Amino acid sequence: MVTKVSDDILECYFPLSQIVGDEFFSAFDDGVITLEILDDCLGKEHCKFMQSSIQPALGSSTAKVDSYYTMNVVGHDFLKNEIQSIFKHFQSSLPFAEPQKYMHRLGAFDIIHMPIYAEDDIPPFRFRLSGLNTKDFLVTVRNEFKILRRQDYAQSNHIAHVQLFSGETITSDSMMFLPAGTEVFGPVEVSNEFDRTKVWLFNEEGELVHSDDLYWLNTIVLSSSLSGAKVAIKDKLTKSVEGTGDKHRQKKITNVQASSKADNSEIGFHSNKDFNNYRREMLDRGKVLFESPSSDRWFPKGPLGSCDSILYIKLLLERGIEQAWVVDPFFDKKALEAIVLRISKRDLTLTIITNLHSVDPENGELVGEEGPSLVNDLEQFAVKIKPFIHCHLKIINLLKSQNSPRQAFHDRYLCLKSNAGEFSVYLLSNSLNSFMGEYPFCMSRVGGDAARDLQEYTLTLADKIDPVSNKELYCNMEWDSHA
Repeated sequence: MVTKVSDDILECYFPLSQIVGDEFFSAFDDGVITLEILDDCLGKEHCKFMQSSIQPALGSSTAKVDSYYTMNVVGHDFLKNEIQSIFKHFQSSLPFAEPQKYMHRLGAFDIIHMPIYAEDDIPPFRFRLSGLNTKDFLVTVRNEFKILRRQDYAQSNHIAHVQLFSGETITSDSMMFLPAGTEVFGPVEVSNEFDRTKVWLFNEEGELVHSDDLYWLNTIVLSSSLSGAKVAIKDKLTKSVEGTGDKHRQKKITNVQASSKADNSEIGFHSNKDFNNYRREMLDRGKVLFESPSSDRWFPKGPLGSCDSILYIKLLLERGIEQAWVVDPFFDKKALEAIVLRISKRDLTLTIITNLHSVDPENGELVGEEGPSLVNDLEQFAVKIKPFIHCHLKIINLLKSQNSPRQAFHDRYLCLKSNAGEFSVYLLSNSLNSFMGEYPFCMSRVGGDAARDLQEYTLTLADKIDPVSNKELYCNMEWDSHA
């Protein structure tokens, strides 16, 4: 803990542990003084650590540090005289006006005396950044620095050692001679991006007279987005998850709050030179050389597996995706309710390509002419839930021909297009209407040439073209939530 004592003194104190104190006084009660107990105490180690770490945090390693170590005196009233003598010692050198207020500070602590500068408050050494600037534009590039010495210190020669960092990586390491008579050394050109500087200044005898370890702000990003009302979904899936008693999954699968894409405004210093280009090139190379974590997933049957699979699809759709296509011949109102209502992202365009006709996807039986139309059910349900659909939803139902009961396509895919224009394709083991079914569900990301072929296959279907025969497919329902 750091406490300000006066304008130029900071006090850091760390009480010794009760265990060490009790061990010492237990021996003391037997008439033995065992100072060895205090040699490796935690308090000393803390003080040693603080002495080396707090100085750079204060901006100067030349601050004078006084370390004090006393015994743990809690619960030992007979040491009144000893306590008073300790405070008398403190009062001779420290501004302790009322000793009783500092009882809690007995133990171990450092007192750091900040350097006292001249009356005009100009420190002896300063490290200053600068960059391109004109009358018409704000500074946008940090490309040079200067070392400033106060007039009285500038009468001597100094050597400066300057390190520039980007994160934990050293981007520049140099030593410079600062001749006597020069108050401003520089500007020194900087070609690489950096966000931290370490500076050491030595006098002619090689003694360290000043050091700084400073972190610099490179960029400020202001991010704003609009959030809508929170909606609680109470459907069959929600009820089944409630039955498991899993409160965490229940909350995630029940509550949905619409949000728009964040609008980012960025202000800062940038460099597009050597190190920045090298870093970008090496990161790109690393993506090729090292395998990324798999995005494949397998979900067991049952309500928790169904819950996790929907939450995973939701995560994929809302993580930097601007457009998505679901290719599923049996995507019906059940799948629409389970997935689409839980998507919170407004700036996502989701296209459902389905192939509902005269076969019921629930049982595989033919739907008679007198029975309800699966396509009409899907469209009517979409209209019903339209106020609660946050994304831009499109639904296309395709058939081989107007009067043909044959499937227009068979397999199931999820195709994603990122904000950067990159595509990714997933192969789905089951139709999405069978989340609550008797089977597990698996998603596997497709790579290489197969991914490019599937991307083309999906986009061709979205244009209502049979990718195999290159003939136009019959569309008996096309619904748009923004129409």
